[in-house]
Amino acid sequence: MADKENEIIFNKKGIALSRRQFCKLGVASVAALTTVGIPTAQAGIQPADTVGLNGKIYTMDEKQPWAEAICIKGPDIVYVGSDKEAKKYIGTTTTVADFKGKMVMPGIVSTHEHALMIMGFQSGLMMDYSEDAGKMLAAVTEYVKQKPDAPMFSFGGSYEGRVEIYRKDIDKIISDKPFLMISASGHGGWCNTKALEVAGIKKGEPDPVDHFERDKDGTPNGYVGSSAACVYMLSKLDLITKEAAVEQAPKVLESFVKYGVTTIFDAGAPALEEATFAAMSELAKRGESTMRVSASVMTQREYMNEAAFEKLAKFVPMYKGELFKVETLKIHGDGAYDGYTAGTIEPYADKPESKGITSFTPELQEEITLRAAKKGYDIHVHAIGSGTMRQTLNTFEAVRKAGYDKVRLMTAHTSLVHPDDKPRFKELDVTVNTFGAMNAVPDETNLARLGKERFHGWPFQPMKSLLELGARVTLSADSPTAPLNPMLQISICMTRKNPGEKEFLPPKSECLSLEEAIRAYTIDSAYHLRWDDIIGSLEAGKRADLIVLDRNLFESTTDEIAEANVLATVVNGNVVHEESVDWSPPPDVFQGTDLYSLYK
Repeated sequence: MADKENEIIFNKKGIALSRRQFCKLGVASVAALTTVGIPTAQAGIQPADTVGLNGKIYTMDEKQPWAEAICIKGPDIVYVGSDKEAKKYIGTTTTVADFKGKMVMPGIVSTHEHALMIMGFQSGLMMDYSEDAGKMLAAVTEYVKQKPDAPMFSFGGSYEGRVEIYRKDIDKIISDKPFLMISASGHGGWCNTKALEVAGIKKGEPDPVDHFERDKDGTPNGYVGSSAACVYMLSKLDLITKEAAVEQAPKVLESFVKYGVTTIFDAGAPALEEATFAAMSELAKRGESTMRVSASVMTQREYMNEAAFEKLAKFVPMYKGELFKVETLKIHGDGAYDGYTAGTIEPYADKPESKGITSFTPELQEEITLRAAKKGYDIHVHAIGSGTMRQTLNTFEAVRKAGYDKVRLMTAHTSLVHPDDKPRFKELDVTVNTFGAMNAVPDETNLARLGKERFHGWPFQPMKSLLELGARVTLSADSPTAPLNPMLQISICMTRKNPGEKEFLPPKSECLSLEEAIRAYTIDSAYHLRWDDIIGSLEAGKRADLIVLDRNLFESTTDEIAEANVLATVVNGNVVHEESVDWSPPPDVFQGTDLYSLYK
């Protein structure tokens, strides 16, 4: 395909152009794209590089919600509006696209993904989601057999707390090398005896970080019950290299842009920052980055705090580009319900002696939050349990009272909020991050952990109620822990159920409208990432970040929305993803003056 795209074609004026130049937005099912030789653009108007006509363009610009046409010059949008006016921007070398009525919208902006972590994990065994311990161990067996020299770790399979796997089970597969199995949520895992030995997790000695499960006699049994413990293991076992991250980076970015994701907030790659940040910066400098990334430095426990601030002091001034920047402290406030590691206000329904954990004392979380705010860093807090959420809002209140009004504050996941705390998001100007799949669908484990009153009544995964109270809600997938596809996420946020199924997560009053879901995935997310001046909506003066869909979402059922396909993704005016097409040579140069006749 690459050779064909670069094949040189000569138009009748003898100008040599590649097929790619002829077809910048060339998607056969959307339009036949051509370079049309015509008289120069209307006097006083600089010709655009690309003009797209006959579209259903949903702009997210309140002054002009819908448009027919868009004109792009270099990385920028120079006009959005009617076909008639857009044709004034067509010059002798302008690429012209007939969208044929297809929907065009701003590129997806997601406020919580883990692309950089995936770059590292791709070098190991990646498992599909499964709560079958036998299948997971069988996958490890095959991996070790087929790739004995590969990095000895896996990612995926089950969430922690849902399967029983211990060191003796993994020892039967591999005992002479450390092996770490990281759960699908990243909040726990399982390892063999050798891994425990290398990491210094021993009987009779205190754990360096919480949640290494032990037998009654004090022997560690191989269950790693927290994200912080997994990160500790990763750092001690030295399983992921810079070279592996650089090698995997293009493939990982491709997996995002094929779904129309043009910008993300990366919510942390602890122990991997040096390698992954350097990889992203290098791609941007070489002009090979296909997605905007705002990255963070994470702290999960007290012992990580000083290192986190040292990294921020180094990386924030180093990485300030338009395609890659670092400006956020990620505070990992708690864990997840599966392993009883999310901090709750009330005890767990199926474990009444426990209220879970919070990663920091209230005093320490407030201290590091204020310290970050004073430095001007934005703050992103993983807060799943209601207790952690309240503690986080308390620290955010301290930030506002101290006068740090310009710092952007966000709670990540936001899966359970006590009703009394909901108005505080608007009052404190705190942005909500949440997502649809997989947590906004019925889940027996979460229901058992929380009980019906909290799960349905508060409720679990609030969205609409926070919007109605004036909060800014943004969406994400938290990949790789849930399906990345934003169209699936939007569908589930609109229905609180999986496509094609009847069972939904009560109450239906928490469902978002399509307009609200798109806004949460575009302009409001761009605002939080401080990029709303250049992306998030389609209007003149902003960068040309957009996607072309195979259907109009506003004329589709929610199940059809979930199946929507992204035909083309454009970042900075460049096509970074498109469907496979059969390219056709451009037509003969048109010598007439009736532009409209070209599109009949």
